[in-house]
Amino acid sequence: MAGAIIENLSGRKLGILIVFLMLCQVVCFLVGALIAPAPSSAMSVLGTKCIDKKYSKDKWYYPRGEKRCRSISTLDEPLVEQDNIEANDIIFAFQIPSPKDNFALDYSRWQQNLLSVMHLDIYFDDNAKFDPNAVVTLEARLGYRNKGDPDTKWTEYASSVEERSLDCYIEPRHMKSEYIYNCSSVPMFELGSLHHDFYLLNIRLPVNTAKESWGENTNANLGRLTDMWVVFIHQNGGFTKVWVSLKTIFFPTMVAIMVWFWRRISLLTRPPALLEYMLMVLGAALTFLNCPLEYLTLVYDCPVDDSGQ
Repeated sequence: MAGAIIENLSGRKLGILIVFLMLCQVVCFLVGALIAPAPSSAMSVLGTKCIDKKYSKDKWYYPRGEKRCRSISTLDEPLVEQDNIEANDIIFAFQIPSPKDNFALDYSRWQQNLLSVMHLDIYFDDNAKFDPNAVVTLEARLGYRNKGDPDTKWTEYASSVEERSLDCYIEPRHMKSEYIYNCSSVPMFELGSLHHDFYLLNIRLPVNTAKESWGENTNANLGRLTDMWVVFIHQNGGFTKVWVSLKTIFFPTMVAIMVWFWRRISLLTRPPALLEYMLMVLGAALTFLNCPLEYLTLVYDCPVDDSGQ
């Protein structure tokens, strides 16, 4: 029939096609449920409080390895008062991934991406000025190194001065010195690929002084800030391998179906109809979604945004 768009299928052929598609769907569900691990993992890291009276933007501060930074456990240590340590002398250092069971871990390019969120531990203190909706100014640097590099060799990946808004609350009955404000986590940064083995994040909260060029009220309303936590979330390598394997199978399959469909349309004695063009556009969109572009991140570094915006 000259006006037919889709070939007429017998009941038997249509049944076979439907059963085949249902089996493919069931197999994909089973692969995801029985083979693929959890899509992502999170690692919560407490920032090491490195101290340096002669802070330099060109210096790296790291808590592990050779020539690690001089650090303090709490801000109540005698060393803080003895050396007159100020807020501008403290750098929060995060070296990831953290070792597990005394075994050094490293990131894999199969883990695809890395995003982080920050949480501050702020204790209630009547003597400290605190704004529950304060704007935090962060002076952040992100560095990296790879296997085989010495512990002291860190290369800058990105650096920026960012502002993040707090959203904190404490119940009136908890307004005592031993209670912490309930603060929402704030975003830090996101990487579109994990191209290197180890990463180092340095965060400093500058406070306006005579030797600092910040605004008058920069970080002046943060209260009794004691610790900084950063949660790092990455995609699991095993999940990526299963996901990319499925895309590798379905991508050429979709391409073959599109080629077969367009070839059958071209054999007709009439020009393609609008519906047939729409089916080709839909097939092209599905093909693009199934294209295993993740293979590129195994070779090239593909960052998304280092500022968390």
